[in-house]
Amino acid sequence: MKKSTPETYAAEVKRNIKKYGFHLTFVSADEKPSFCYSTGVYESSAIPELFISSLPPGMSGELVHSYIKRFKNTTPPIGERVKKLRNDPFDYFLINVDLTMIRDYVLGSFKYYGSAKFEYLQLVFPDADLRFPHEAGYDYDQELLGDYSQIKTA
Repeated sequence: MKKSTPETYAAEVKRNIKKYGFHLTFVSADEKPSFCYSTGVYESSAIPELFISSLPPGMSGELVHSYIKRFKNTTPPIGERVKKLRNDPFDYFLINVDLTMIRDYVLGSFKYYGSAKFEYLQLVFPDADLRFPHEAGYDYDQELLGDYSQIKTA
């Protein structure tokens, strides 16, 4: 098996963006929750990149695919509950994430975009009992990097 280097990883990111319109990076972490992020969505679909904390790779990938299909070339609803589609596992919220808050998490995107403009949203999901972080009894280790005050609770 060939060892991955920063150069070979950057080439893989570019290949996937050219072929699929985006690349997904999944990071397993010991001290913090694992996370997944997209690169190339902003460029190819005209919507912000997506960051998802604490979900397994397969589910994260499905949610990113659904997000792109649903919101491509539109404006995703910030802070509003997004009702699940047939294949989605649950409703979710999308919140803005300041790039300074997420920089250490999405290094591949910063390398890919360089000085070009790009944006990120965080997908905020419910716990096993379908409660969100702003609801009493919420119980999950999702790391919130975005501006959770954007959530409209009414």
